[in-house]
Amino acid sequence: MKTLTAVLLLLAPAVHAQVVYVMTPERIREAIKAGEAAKDILHIPGAGFLKGHGTAVTYSTPYGRVAQAAFLERQKYQALTFEQVTNALVRPGWLRIHADPANLSGSPWSVKAIVIMPEGADDAARVIQPLISEPERKQYGNRLGATYEADALTAWFPLTVFVEGNELRVVWTGYERKARFRLNGVR
Repeated sequence: MKTLTAVLLLLAPAVHAQVVYVMTPERIREAIKAGEAAKDILHIPGAGFLKGHGTAVTYSTPYGRVAQAAFLERQKYQALTFEQVTNALVRPGWLRIHADPANLSGSPWSVKAIVIMPEGADDAARVIQPLISEPERKQYGNRLGATYEADALTAWFPLTVFVEGNELRVVWTGYERKARFRLNGVR
């Protein structure tokens, strides 16, 4: 199995801030403003991407999910209001990690697992499993008309495991990717 190790800088702006665990009304309004002001989706505090080598993995904190929603509404020339922010969107205290199927050899490879471990650990006893896993079957096609199905996966972890010193591990069919958590600027 191929393994790639990367530093997950989380593509966050260079602002030193704490990860927001509880979204108060003031924090929700702040996140909406941050999403509306973001120049692109890569510069939203509390949300990020790990891309490369045919893989795409995203993460979001409660703050990041609200900011992303505000950014996406702005792209449609609409505004996200405080009243539209639901508990399901915020999901207080939860880290969401989503991985799409990898495309490393011309056809998609299904996501098999998303876990968090202490950085550099290889002992299976130290694995932090997601509390909730949501698989999603996706269909892909090419220009020649061939279609493929592969599984994406969304994993929900307690936000308390989102700390420097831990690393994300995503396993696709025959491929694993590691990324260290670096929380500079993450909300």
